[in-house]
Amino acid sequence: MDNLTNKTKKARDRLTLEFKSNILTIPFEQFVLDSDLWVDKIAEIIGTKITDATKEEIKKQNIPRDMVAQGIDLDIYRRCGWVPPKNNSTERDELNVRREDVAKEVGSDALAVLDRLSRDYENQYWNPDI
Repeated sequence: MDNLTNKTKKARDRLTLEFKSNILTIPFEQFVLDSDLWVDKIAEIIGTKITDATKEEIKKQNIPRDMVAQGIDLDIYRRCGWVPPKNNSTERDELNVRREDVAKEVGSDALAVLDRLSRDYENQYWNPDI
């Protein structure tokens, strides 16, 4: 993930300089919590209108959500370890549960990388404590 994150940053910087392009980054968390803003922005950029099919798919994906962790309850997600959030949990509580699961499986060096990547992501895109 660290390598992919670095490659993505470099590619984004290169594309922006080389093509003077505007790149829209849509943070997953912001999208699932406030989809209308992002769907409207996407439609405007690509010059289209939001259709009933778009609205149906957004609803099917359980968007918008009250919490990021309120994903779609699918068997594949459960097999990969996803569990629905507890009733009174916060976004930070849910992230901590997932970090604890990872900490049981990886070494301290890998966990330090995960913590750095998470901290950087929260600083740039979405802080669940705000």
